[in-house]
Amino acid sequence: MNTCLDSPDPLALEHLDDLVAQLKRLPSEKGVYHKVLKELKNPNGTLEQVGLLIGSDPAISIEVIKTVNSAAFGYSRTICDPIDAVMLLGGDQVLAIVLMVEVFGIQEGVHCPGFSFARLLSHSRTVAWNARGLMRQQCTDRKLIGAAFTGGLLHDVGKLLLAANFPEAFGKCPNEMMEEREFGAGHSAIGARFLHRA
Repeated sequence: MNTCLDSPDPLALEHLDDLVAQLKRLPSEKGVYHKVLKELKNPNGTLEQVGLLIGSDPAISIEVIKTVNSAAFGYSRTICDPIDAVMLLGGDQVLAIVLMVEVFGIQEGVHCPGFSFARLLSHSRTVAWNARGLMRQQCTDRKLIGAAFTGGLLHDVGKLLLAANFPEAFGKCPNEMMEEREFGAGHSAIGARFLHRA
């Protein structure tokens, strides 16, 4: 399937940037995601500080701790401290979890016909854990294993953004081909461009 990202055409990327600019429901600039991202980009930043940022938000703390204690990660002891959880998961995986929690938070009060935010969250978690498990069977590189988890967790973030920002139009799109007709790009390209610009 062709998407705007398949082509180096500047007009295609410009169209994607225009679409992303129309997204009004986005994680807050003052939210934990942007703070964690800033800390991870800081040459003097630490995972301990990221853990403190995670600990400042109960919903994100719960999700990070629940993830690190899942069977997919297989740690022998129960992790209860956000700082410990961040140290074990690593920055990229934690950033993906924070983004998912904040993106899901923007759907509050949104009704998108035929779309279930809860079902997509469950699906994204399953894909993330399965991708991580498959990568662990292939290699021992923690960065690659983490990237597989992150990719799985965020692979459908474009669906969330479309459902939260254009619920009526997105609700009429049963597949990516229809999304391309409606929006000029499918959720994969829109999600990828959003993540590229985040």
